Amino acid sequence: MYKVLLVDDEILTREAISQNVPWNDIGFTLIGAAENGREAVGLVETERPDLVLTDICMPVMDGIALSGYLYEKHPETKVIIISGYDDFEYAKQAIKFGVSNYILKPITSCELMEELEKIKKKIEQTAEKKREFEQIQTKLEKSVPTLRSHFLTRLLEGNYTKNDIQSQIHQLGIHLNGQKQAVVMLEVEDFTAFLERYPIAAEELIKFAVANIAEEIAAGNERIVFFENESNNSHFIFAEESSDALYRLIDTVCRKMIDAVWKYMHTRVCAVVGNIVKGPANWKRSYQSVLHAREHKFLFEGQEIIYSKEVIPAKGTEKLELMHRTEKLVLMIKLNQSEEIKSETAQIFLRLRESGKENKELLVVIQNLIITILMALDDHLSGTKKEEDRSSFIIRLQEARQLSDIEIQFEKFCIDLADDIAVKRENPSEKQAIKAMDYIEKNYMNAEMSLHTVCEYLCVSTSYFSAIFKNATGETFVEALTRIRINKAKDFLESSDMKNYEVAIEVGYQDPHYFSSIFKKQVGVTPTEYVKQLRRERG
Repeated sequence: MYKVLLVDDEILTREAISQNVPWNDIGFTLIGAAENGREAVGLVETERPDLVLTDICMPVMDGIALSGYLYEKHPETKVIIISGYDDFEYAKQAIKFGVSNYILKPITSCELMEELEKIKKKIEQTAEKKREFEQIQTKLEKSVPTLRSHFLTRLLEGNYTKNDIQSQIHQLGIHLNGQKQAVVMLEVEDFTAFLERYPIAAEELIKFAVANIAEEIAAGNERIVFFENESNNSHFIFAEESSDALYRLIDTVCRKMIDAVWKYMHTRVCAVVGNIVKGPANWKRSYQSVLHAREHKFLFEGQEIIYSKEVIPAKGTEKLELMHRTEKLVLMIKLNQSEEIKSETAQIFLRLRESGKENKELLVVIQNLIITILMALDDHLSGTKKEEDRSSFIIRLQEARQLSDIEIQFEKFCIDLADDIAVKRENPSEKQAIKAMDYIEKNYMNAEMSLHTVCEYLCVSTSYFSAIFKNATGETFVEALTRIRINKAKDFLESSDMKNYEVAIEVGYQDPHYFSSIFKKQVGVTPTEYVKQLRRERG
């Protein structure tokens, strides 16, 4: 039923219209009758009629003034004027105020009912349009977060011009208070504990839950815009007036998010913070720095908030240095020297951290180290246990999230190799070879070191020792002694300012020229050239 308000200063007219029209039969309800415009205004505000039937000439407030009021305050209300004045000026004013019809008195109830039927159709059409508009508005409001996420994702990828950016930002209601901005990505790191509680949970569901928590914390803050990209990772644009204030805001809010996600989900997340920029057109640069920092997460050892400004520029991993350290590690594995293996592993991973390489590059370097070690130990490992485990270890490294985790696994891998080889070597000749290698390692700096010296130490003949040593290590005594001395020389050249002749004496060579010749034969360059090469690689 549509509500009707009747306004006329003549009581007989009001009664006649009220009583002679079957309101309910034609879809209307008469909610009241007023004798002037002022009284009608009061009823309009309380009853909100759909239609007002009004006379023109009335005391206090006439029908034209009432029509003007309705046009301004309640434009959705239809108005029909019923008047005894056939005055063109009245008609012009009625049109000005959007009056639906201007009817001259006298009018019969049948004629009025016809007009009411016509106006009902107009009211129904207006109501239908209003419903359609509200539905569209509701759908639009529901889709705004999706549209906003889509726009911001494309914006960070650099798919908009400067003019398009401003237009879209305005349309999507993206408002940030602050001259400086930074993009932040909140990424799920470890949800193992969550899966223990909810084994059937999918990663996408976990990301969704994390996004809900993060969005709730950011909601209502005029300096933060939240959105999700197509991979369902949570992203934010933070804004502040100064760089210091911006970093403080990011640190405070991100720590709240990280703590809340752990509290409610037992899931670890990491916030990656981009460089500070000014204006939406530069958000792409901030996002690019986020992606760059993300590729170096191995180097941040489990930090919960990673700032792209802290990423170390790549220096390059020195192949020569890692190569000779790998050779040393292989020897330690053969000798089953657990403590030395741990120490050398720490040195290798220190070099990797200092390299500034991205995660993928570091994995490639580590995988190549493992392959080199396995190839060097192939003869010693054939027939030992865990061959399948060793092959799958390289693949499992891809699952690691921190370089420290890989370091622990790598160290254990090398010690397990040493144990496997030691078990295989349960015979006297193998033990003799191991003792010989240990003796060489501890006495390489002695210029008088010789095959006879070692044989005297072991109480064996030179012919017997040469045979068992070659069989056990894959190299002759001279080859082993030379390799150890040159590797030690590399260490001195890399970590000290010693002169070439001083290094030669330290590693057991009395003649510097002979040392330089042997060094070049083993390494490919002279000691002086080796030092220059190291300096170039380290910048």
